[in-house]
Amino acid sequence: MIKEMPLEVKAVAILRDSLEKAVAELNELLQEQVPQEFKEKSCKSAIPDFDPEDLMKHKWKGKRIGQGQYAEGSLSWGWDFRDNFKPETIKALEADFVLTIDKNEFTILEKIVQTKKVKED
Repeated sequence: MIKEMPLEVKAVAILRDSLEKAVAELNELLQEQVPQEFKEKSCKSAIPDFDPEDLMKHKWKGKRIGQGQYAEGSLSWGWDFRDNFKPETIKALEADFVLTIDKNEFTILEKIVQTKKVKED
């Protein structure tokens, strides 16, 4: 018997996909309106003590397989409860909402942090 993903994880996936589309459209609009100014802006995190390894080397969870048990996740798709990360990591995620490191995107919601591989066009 295969257990479904928790409702929170499904909701995050739906919201993230909708937000990604909106962000992409807004980026295109901004690039058309202010191309030089937009390209010169830095996209670095405002949190100086943030260590990306907290996300990149984290042991991610996958689908729920039992009471309090989850399959192993990965950087391509995974999630974990936000209290399993350093406070600086949570601050960086809250400040940037979608944090991209290498070819991975990290997002945060009320209780969870998610990761997924960036889609290549």
